[in-house]
Amino acid sequence: MLRITISERVRRNGAVPARPRGLSSIAGRLTVTFVACAMAALGAMASSAADTGFGEPLSDATAVSLSELSANPNAYVGQTVKVVGLVEDVCPMKGCWVDILDRQSSATIRLKVQDDVIVFPAEAKGQEIVAEGTLRRLDLSPRQAVAWLRHAAEERGETFVEPADPAPLTVYQIEGRGAVVSGLAAGSSRSD
Repeated sequence: MLRITISERVRRNGAVPARPRGLSSIAGRLTVTFVACAMAALGAMASSAADTGFGEPLSDATAVSLSELSANPNAYVGQTVKVVGLVEDVCPMKGCWVDILDRQSSATIRLKVQDDVIVFPAEAKGQEIVAEGTLRRLDLSPRQAVAWLRHAAEERGETFVEPADPAPLTVYQIEGRGAVVSGLAAGSSRSD
């Protein structure tokens, strides 16, 4: 005995085609269109996140590792240095400094730029940076050290507790001339 289902009978009689014609080709075209649009969007996002320059163009000088710089800072004081690392923090008040972190050694150094001349955006945090400038040594008296630490606490929104017996403080930082930050969205350059 031959069993024929209702759908097979309908197909045999020609009332309804077995598969709607063109549906699979339309679905295929829609899939191709969707994939093409997704790829174009990803390409646009990738092209909008690029290297962004701040301040003066960088020289061709070889970078000094942050571990070397932190181990022997006095050897570089007054010299132009180029460093590479991650932006660990950005000045939340004016964008006038970034702390640069060496991933291998965890050494850090601050790149300080002239207020309102170069402004680093908060989005730079976590991005790769190549920075150049003159290494400076700041020898702060106990009173200056307290003022420095108070200001740093204010920038971070922390409460500052003044030490009972303040001590002098030596700070090394790079007086920045220029930097390139990778991975920022287009239009993030805010240097004059």
